[in-house]
Amino acid sequence: MPKAFRIELDDRDLFQLLDGLEIRAESWEKTAKYLRTEQMPAGEFFLIEILPRTSSRRAR
Repeated sequence: MPKAFRIELDDRDLFQLLDGLEIRAESWEKTAKYLRTEQMPAGEFFLIEILPRTSSRRAR
């Protein structure tokens, strides 16, 4: 049975978390574009390491 968790954050921490998620999403999008086109997208970003599908799955 899944567990439920409740996390409380103040407004500053919440906005920092959302900013971090936005930056991560942009990096994933730019990494995907790089892998499709082999051209570096404009601007700075972290290239996300992509693992083979089988190694990214957790053992159950």
